[in-house]
Amino acid sequence: MFTACKKTGPDGPVGDQGPAGFPGSQATGTISGKITQFDEFAAELKTHLNTVTVSVKGTTLSAVTDETGVYTISSVPPGVYVLEFKGEKTQTSMFHGLSCAGKGIVYCHLSISEKPSWTFTNMLIKDSLQTHNIVISSAITPASSTAQRNYMILFSKDKNSSNLDPLSYDKAAFISGPSASIYYGSSMLPTYPSGTNYYARIYSVTSPDTWYLDPGTKRKVYYSVGDTPSEIFTLVVPGL
Repeated sequence: MFTACKKTGPDGPVGDQGPAGFPGSQATGTISGKITQFDEFAAELKTHLNTVTVSVKGTTLSAVTDETGVYTISSVPPGVYVLEFKGEKTQTSMFHGLSCAGKGIVYCHLSISEKPSWTFTNMLIKDSLQTHNIVISSAITPASSTAQRNYMILFSKDKNSSNLDPLSYDKAAFISGPSASIYYGSSMLPTYPSGTNYYARIYSVTSPDTWYLDPGTKRKVYYSVGDTPSEIFTLVVPGL
């Protein structure tokens, strides 16, 4: 997710002190930028861009992008804010730590992707008996020669792990393919001792790049996953 946030040019010289305002009054500023939008195959959208609502979390301030993807939020008091943004076919994404000085314009350019609409069937994932490798296979809705389907697999010792809780899983791995996926390898697995029971939760996901950074954990939150329930597989690390 590429983000560019900056303020306009330098302030002018400081003038004479003006009259005191009403109690509680303060200068306000503007937050503006462009939301670059992508479809469920991570291809950039060029039309129908007036669909994303950008909100300042914890306030009533919001705006909808225009036909070019640009948004403008006015009357923003000084503060450090979280921007939430969501489109017709997307899930909510966030940008944390946007500082507004209460005057001028702060530019914040963001991107968002549509959630996957495709599904997978006959999913299988298992640990091999000889070495700590995994075998993954499935049947998924066929894609064109230029479009890829993406899985996200969360490995965790917590059966209730979630893509929206980065502390609930130990590793996220991704697999791409046009129609089906089979993968062998241990590099994508977390390091668990022999005999450890763990879980693999599988999601359809737009791409490995559809994430925002959670400031509390400093970890990625993958927001663009499919509506279909994720499948969970119980695995055990083989003995050496």
